[in-house]
Amino acid sequence: MDRGWRLRVIPLEIYRRPRNTFVATFIGSPPMNLLRCRFRSAEAVLALEDGQIIAPGERREALRRAFRDGERLWLGVRPEHLALAEGPGPAHLAARVYAVEPLGVETLVTVQTDTDRISLRLSVDEPPVLREQVWVRIPVERALFFRESGELAL
Repeated sequence: MDRGWRLRVIPLEIYRRPRNTFVATFIGSPPMNLLRCRFRSAEAVLALEDGQIIAPGERREALRRAFRDGERLWLGVRPEHLALAEGPGPAHLAARVYAVEPLGVETLVTVQTDTDRISLRLSVDEPPVLREQVWVRIPVERALFFRESGELAL
């Protein structure tokens, strides 16, 4: 009995906390979003090509311990953890709507920033009416951080 339970839990653990970017993008559909950024230690900011994300207080020290100032890294976030926002904010990226896919009980929305295509999984059965320009909230508290080499760091 115990072995069967463990076999069901391990894939979920791999999904939630993949050890590297290969597994992060291999497990899950759509795969984990990976955004290239550079860590700026003084402000605890993740500088992306398309903007910046300010790390919340509870993650700042952990990021400072894990990464050197100026180090390049990957910010990984699952599509179901992302949300659409009303406008600019400390963890919001501007994007253009690329595709909207109603799938019954959920809707997949794909957006394009200047450098990245990002997938959102919204728990809505009716596709939202979206403007061409949208804001995506990146939940830094739910994000994983990978070294430039691809291995999980935080």
